[in-house]
Amino acid sequence: MGLGANRTRTGSMSGIVPIPTWRTQGPLPQPQPPATMPTAQTQRGSSMAVSAYILVRCRGATEGKVAEIIRTKPHVKRVDTVFGDYDIIAYLEFAELPATFSVAELHGIVTEEIRKVEGVSSTSTHIVTTPYHLERDK
Repeated sequence: MGLGANRTRTGSMSGIVPIPTWRTQGPLPQPQPPATMPTAQTQRGSSMAVSAYILVRCRGATEGKVAEIIRTKPHVKRVDTVFGDYDIIAYLEFAELPATFSVAELHGIVTEEIRKVEGVSSTSTHIVTTPYHLERDK
């Protein structure tokens, strides 16, 4: 049965109005992550560098303790406690990675190294697509 087919109702001003009917064609397809990360080729061209910001929510007043633990994890270059929707922002950098580095590997690192820290309630990962550096940073 298509949109408005064989079903009507009476409208107060316009007479007969079709009632929309919807038919689904099964479950909606689930989005799939890309097979590999977008490559940011290094000077040598054989490997890439990937960086990401991890936003962390903490349980209770544990952000100081959690930040101290996160800063010791591999690939973590900076950790800051912040006001707002999240308690901590961590900057991770993965330099000299093979070109086959995948989103699944980054997910594993975040899941195993950050989310398992006691006091972490949730994380949100934001992969850097185009880094912009200030002149004073060079």
